[in-house]
Amino acid sequence: MSSIYSRVTVSKNGEITGQMFAADAPKIIRVLEILLDDRVCAETFCDLPGVNNGKNGFSITLPLGQMRFAPNARLSFRDKATGHILERPQMLPPEWHAKQLPDPTITGYVDQISDEGRITGWVWAPAAPRERLLITVMADDKPAVSTIACYDRGDLRDAGIGDGKYGFDCVLPWEIFAHQRQIRVSVRATPLLVPFGKSVVLRRDQGARLEDSLIAAEAELNRTRAELAYVCEQMRLKAPARGP
Repeated sequence: MSSIYSRVTVSKNGEITGQMFAADAPKIIRVLEILLDDRVCAETFCDLPGVNNGKNGFSITLPLGQMRFAPNARLSFRDKATGHILERPQMLPPEWHAKQLPDPTITGYVDQISDEGRITGWVWAPAAPRERLLITVMADDKPAVSTIACYDRGDLRDAGIGDGKYGFDCVLPWEIFAHQRQIRVSVRATPLLVPFGKSVVLRRDQGARLEDSLIAAEAELNRTRAELAYVCEQMRLKAPARGP
């Protein structure tokens, strides 16, 4: 197993910074998982300037106002690729408990999950009306895309739902569902991972799947052409020069 080197600093405002890299592959950008009581609550790429002039640094700020912590909750960190635990579990800073969500109740609605993978809706925490919640779209129970629910919606404001700035609008990455015949999509408020709204199964018709196959075939053909052109150019450069 590769040796993982790391340094992690936790601040009282929820910011977590540091560096992480593998000794035998220092140029590979790694993914840091942040765990609360052994459950992943956030992750981030280690692609910021770090040690040894490499891109191995990270910086992420947890939305403390959206979270609830057990009195003895512990924080730890893990390299996602290897599952290697970086730091010994530690107690949370007292300031984190002071900023936590007083009531974990989440209210929201998923307005639309289209066949093209567009998801719209709204979500808020009545106990923390000024917080803009992070939502994560799940595809077959795996995180696919995240966004902040912060769009201004007059219909919510007219209905007496806070200041109305709780809307979200995002699109699933094409590769998530392009080659699947069907996929179950749901939405959760994170980092609490509270599900809300409806869960929908997207079913793609034969025409859509055929178009995806043609696109993939065209991409493969272009890649093969590029490789062939490169080989021909290398052969030309290595060929002995002909006399007059």
